[in-house]
Amino acid sequence: MLKSITRIDKVRCLTAIFWLGFVMSISFMEAPLKFSILSLTEGLSLGRLVFSTLNLCEWGFMSLIGITLLLGPISRFTGLMVIIVCVLLLLQTLWFLPRLDMRAVMIIKKGDELAPSALHWGYVAVEVIKMLSLFIIGWFGLTVQPGAGHSRRYL
Repeated sequence: MLKSITRIDKVRCLTAIFWLGFVMSISFMEAPLKFSILSLTEGLSLGRLVFSTLNLCEWGFMSLIGITLLLGPISRFTGLMVIIVCVLLLLQTLWFLPRLDMRAVMIIKKGDELAPSALHWGYVAVEVIKMLSLFIIGWFGLTVQPGAGHSRRYL
């Protein structure tokens, strides 16, 4: 038996894919490129603005995906992927971004030379896991799959 794809599934999956595009273009293209044409302080100032705006957009995407969860049944696997994305976004919003922002301000305002930090690599690792999870939500939600093991259930 094959799982049919509903409009709600399509909205959730396309939102995840669109969100994935945002993250890929900002975190892995715009962020490194800006430092090739801007000074360190200009790049950090722009980065603070871009990443705070991206974070707001991500909460919009997360809200839209959350609404789709309320409108129809989902597989447990999809539910798990959405929970993972939400936890990672919370981690970025409440832990990584404030600390990275504080480091950027110290460099911008005081010109401090700070010791290298693992914060950036941690943020990148969370971004990669989030991107994989968003890809899985988008890909598997739009792919017709056998019902065995993928039956639609409420969380």
